[in-house]
Amino acid sequence: MENLAEKPESKLLDQLKHHDSLHFAAKKNLLAQLNLHPELFHQASESQLAQLKEAIDFEMKLIQNLDYLHDLGYQAVCQDGQFQINRLKSALVIDFVGAFISILLLLALASSLYLWGAFFQSTEQESIHFLGLSVLSGIGFVGVFLSYICFERIFANLGYKVIRTSDQIIVKRRYQLKLKMHEMSFPKQFIVVESSTGLALIAQNHNESITLIEVKGKDLKARETLRYLGIKLYDTW
Repeated sequence: MENLAEKPESKLLDQLKHHDSLHFAAKKNLLAQLNLHPELFHQASESQLAQLKEAIDFEMKLIQNLDYLHDLGYQAVCQDGQFQINRLKSALVIDFVGAFISILLLLALASSLYLWGAFFQSTEQESIHFLGLSVLSGIGFVGVFLSYICFERIFANLGYKVIRTSDQIIVKRRYQLKLKMHEMSFPKQFIVVESSTGLALIAQNHNESITLIEVKGKDLKARETLRYLGIKLYDTW
C-alpha cells in the first residue's frame, strides 16, 4: 500500500485533489494523515475534503451492507429464517468459461510441442517459424496457469454453502474434492485471519474452529467485508 506518511506534506494536498484515483485504503490513510497535520487540513479545500469523506463513507456502507461480497464471488442472503452464504452463480459461470478457455489454450500447448519436434527435425529452421512456435507455446503456458486457477475454484466452490440457524453454524465445503459438512453450536467469535492465498473468516468455539469462507487478496476492503460478515453472523443470534 502506498505510504502517504513518507511523502512531503505538500504532496498530501496534491493527493487530495486526485483522491478519486486512490483505492479505499489509500483514501482512509490520506484522511488520517491530513488530520495529523492541522495546518494542511485548514489549507485543504472544504469541498475536496467533503468529497473525500463522502467517498470513504460510501464505500464503508457498501462494505457494511456486504455489497462488496459480490465482488469476491459470494452472496449473503436470508432465506427460510436462515442466514446463508453461497457462491454466486455468475462467479461459477465465469469459472467454467475460464476452464473451457484454458482447455483450448492447453490444446495450443500440445500442438506447439508437436510442432517443436517437427521444427527441430526440419532442415529449414526459419526464424519466423521459431517466433511463431514461441508465441504458441507462451499461449499454451497461459492455459496451464488459467486451468489451475479455474479448476481449483470450481472444485472448491461446488456445493459450497454456509448456513446460520438459530443455534448453530453449518458449513459445506470440499476438502480434497470431497464435499464435507461441519457443524458448530453457538460460536463464541468470528475472526479474520490471513491464509496462504488471501484472507479467511473463521468461527471459533472453545478449542474448535471452522473456516467459513476464503477469498483471494489481502486488501482492506476484503478484510473489512469479512469482518462485517462475521458481525452479521454473530448478531443473528
